[in-house]
Amino acid sequence: MPQMADITVKAANGTTDVIYANVSASAGNNVPAIWQVTALTTPASTRPELRVTSVDSKDGTKRIVRGQYRYPQTVTDSTTGIVSVFGSATGDFSLVIDKALSKDTVDQQAAQLPNLLVSALMKAVFQSGYAPT
Repeated sequence: MPQMADITVKAANGTTDVIYANVSASAGNNVPAIWQVTALTTPASTRPELRVTSVDSKDGTKRIVRGQYRYPQTVTDSTTGIVSVFGSATGDFSLVIDKALSKDTVDQQAAQLPNLLVSALMKAVFQSGYAPT
C-alpha cells in the first residue's frame, strides 16, 4: 500500500513546479486520500484538488481505484475581496485491477496508463476538449 505524500507536477509552462499537498490520507476502503494546491492562499473550496478512493469488488476478486479531479477558475470581488469559483474543469477515472493478474501485468499497466495521459497528444486533447480526428 503506498504511503501518502505530496505530489509535484509541472505547470503549463513546463518548468514551474506545482505541489499537490497531502491534505488527508485515506483511512480505509472508500475513504478518499485528498491533495490540494495549498500554496494558493485562497479558501480550500477554491483550490485545485485530487481525491482517490479504493475498494475491493463485491466478489473480492478485483481492486477498484477511483479518482476525481477539479481545477477551478476563481474570481475575486473587487469590492469585498471575496474569492469565489467562476467555473471548473473536472475529471474522473476508474481502474479495475483483477487480483489474479501477474505482477508484471500490474506493473506494466501502472506505468503505461499514467504515461499515456501525460503524452503530448493527450495534453492536446485536454486543452482542446476534442478527441483526435
